[in-house]
Amino acid sequence: MSKNTRLLLSACLLATAAFLFIQFYWIKTYYTSTLINFERDINLAFEDGIKKEFILRCDTIQQAIQDRLMDSNKFTISSKMHPIEKVEVYTIRSTKDYNDKFSSSFSSQQLNRPLVKGDLLFKRKIAETFARSIRQEDLENHIIYYRIQDLGRYIEEKTNDYQFDTVSLRKTFDYYLNSRGIKSRYTFILQDKDSTLNNQPKLSYHFNAPIITKAFPTYLIKKNHYVRASFTAPFGYLISKTWLLIGASLLLMTIVSFLIWFLTKTLLTAQKVAIVKENFISNITHEFKTPIATVAIAAEALKNNNTIQDSEKRSRYLAHIKNEAQRLNLLVDQVMSLSLQHQATYIPHKEKIVISEVINQLIKLHQVKSDKPFLVNTDIYEHATVNADKNQFYHALNNIMDNAIKYSENEANLHISVYHENGFALIEMTDKGIGIEKALLKLVFDKFYRVNRPHHSIKGHGLGLTFVKQIIEQHQGWCKIESEIKIGTKVTLAWPQ
Repeated sequence: MSKNTRLLLSACLLATAAFLFIQFYWIKTYYTSTLINFERDINLAFEDGIKKEFILRCDTIQQAIQDRLMDSNKFTISSKMHPIEKVEVYTIRSTKDYNDKFSSSFSSQQLNRPLVKGDLLFKRKIAETFARSIRQEDLENHIIYYRIQDLGRYIEEKTNDYQFDTVSLRKTFDYYLNSRGIKSRYTFILQDKDSTLNNQPKLSYHFNAPIITKAFPTYLIKKNHYVRASFTAPFGYLISKTWLLIGASLLLMTIVSFLIWFLTKTLLTAQKVAIVKENFISNITHEFKTPIATVAIAAEALKNNNTIQDSEKRSRYLAHIKNEAQRLNLLVDQVMSLSLQHQATYIPHKEKIVISEVINQLIKLHQVKSDKPFLVNTDIYEHATVNADKNQFYHALNNIMDNAIKYSENEANLHISVYHENGFALIEMTDKGIGIEKALLKLVFDKFYRVNRPHHSIKGHGLGLTFVKQIIEQHQGWCKIESEIKIGTKVTLAWPQ
């Protein structure tokens, strides 16, 4: 890997790490901010709920006092002008005890007139005003003044009947939570003593820990003097409020990470391809030089009169020229086929081919030119044919047979079988060569790829199997390779019939 590539990859990794850190920090900060807002909102809602629940209790007791004062069997209301202050004084008496009374003047101009017997509407206004004054002076200050004993006992009774209750508080509290868009489970905590502890939200702490509101007095006499609301596991609620932004951030991080990974993979692949191409150019140059040099030597030899007159030498040199020309032609065909691979308009010129004829022709060719013994067994059913481009079919089988010879040790041993299956003519070519590691089998069809064999300096340019796969795919067939080290390799070519 070049220095520039390493620097570029390092910069990409650092940028990705910095981006991920910033995104994580932003998510953490946003979550913490949402948590703080959640705690603030539930405290405000709880305070509003406590106040509203108390107001509803006062409303209920005030109405009960007003209705009680209007009951003539329990209380009487009368009026008399004060001789000095010149204001109307209204007196409330218990019907059970004439001396159990309370007198009060009202400064309101609407009430500063005598109560006429039978005027129930004005009597109700007096009862309403008196009940409101008891609420403001007594109930809202959590005290009961016994202005008259019978009424005082009644107010105490009603205060006990409508004292603090978590059932009624829950209804009111739910209303204020819903108005703030909060839907989260909670429980009430009743305590005898107040506590100033009110934990500030911390991300690591509040994932599973509850959030508890401030304490408010219940004004219960015997016990449970303070109440708080505890919201258990608010994490799910907070996620529901922030999932869109967090989800978008996570998606963005995933996309950026994928793009960096893809860029890194592309750079490494491009560098690998560049190295492979350099090796290919070196190999293919060597492959071209050898037959060219042979042809040049043979041609030079043919200039000699003695060689021309010697028919045996002349024939031998001409055969060398012909063989090397065929070898050059094969190399050119393979290189040219790589360009055809990406041409969608290329269509093979198919014709009916007798498989055994091509295989026998190739066997004779390789037995003549091979520098090692070449033994072949065949199992071909009679009149086996395929519809294929004859030249491409010939080159595909030739490449497999050539590899079987090159990658065998002292003797090349090849078994060829042909059979029909699912509309395909399958040609299996099994050798007993040095084999290929299973982990490398998926790479052998890649362009320019060659298996690294430190103990075998076998010439090649990494195009043979690529060429074979290309030909098969152009014919809508398929190919498969199986191999084991020191046991051999089996290549299967499936040609549509």
